[in-house]
Amino acid sequence: MPSLIFLMKIVANYAISNDVFLISTNFQHKKIHIGTWTSPDHQTINQIDHVMVSKEKIRLIHDVRSKGGYNCESDHFLVQIKIKQKLITVKNKQIQKHKWDRQLLNQKERINKYGENIQTKLQEIEEETDINQDWQNLKQVILEAVKEFKLSKDAKNANHWWDDECKRAIQENNEARGKCLIRKTRANLDIYQQKRIKANRICRRKKKEWIERKIKEINETNRKKDTRKFYKDVRNLSNLPTTMTLVCKDKDGNIVLKKTSSGKMAMILRRTTKS
Repeated sequence: MPSLIFLMKIVANYAISNDVFLISTNFQHKKIHIGTWTSPDHQTINQIDHVMVSKEKIRLIHDVRSKGGYNCESDHFLVQIKIKQKLITVKNKQIQKHKWDRQLLNQKERINKYGENIQTKLQEIEEETDINQDWQNLKQVILEAVKEFKLSKDAKNANHWWDDECKRAIQENNEARGKCLIRKTRANLDIYQQKRIKANRICRRKKKEWIERKIKEINETNRKKDTRKFYKDVRNLSNLPTTMTLVCKDKDGNIVLKKTSSGKMAMILRRTTKS
């Protein structure tokens, strides 16, 4: 493994050859805000992640520091850069649109309560002589009822399997990590590792259960011959992020490997690409 001095020389030579400046070491901070990497035993912290900028942009950087409080499941800390730059802003009023959740619309009990709520609120509103004001009142009542009964889709929550149990496990994991950063003891490190394993298991289990439930719903939709909903659910489920193996193939479609590669590795690669 190359030494730290050798790596520093590489960084310095790169900065000189490309006419850039190492700006991350120009700002004074506490030691906890300087280190960007921690050792596996959480006893050693070094500043090995740096920020380089060109001479024209050096005045835009106002501060560079590490953010150890954010848990990104890595031995590296996030590096925060404060940039001050004038941008041209264009005032464009965007109207917030609500997308109806069709699955919730099929629940008769919720729809009936939703209609009763709208009727009750409309009776409380006094009639206006202006038709535009009446329309605004009606629109406001409908939007409030939609938020109350949660009939619209939440665009921010892309993970449909995410629930309160996952949120609570991740919160406990972050709290244990914060205690480990403040007081680096073996007991705190063991507690953090246990909370981390527990949170990962809960999230994996919730995601697996959600995928299995969606597959059952897709099979039921196919049995009912609802073609439109079937293809829509399959498309949404197939858009989940998956790992892709990049390999080279010959004209016959076989994976090209070096002569030193073992037969077992070739079998594994061909199996992953076929799947």
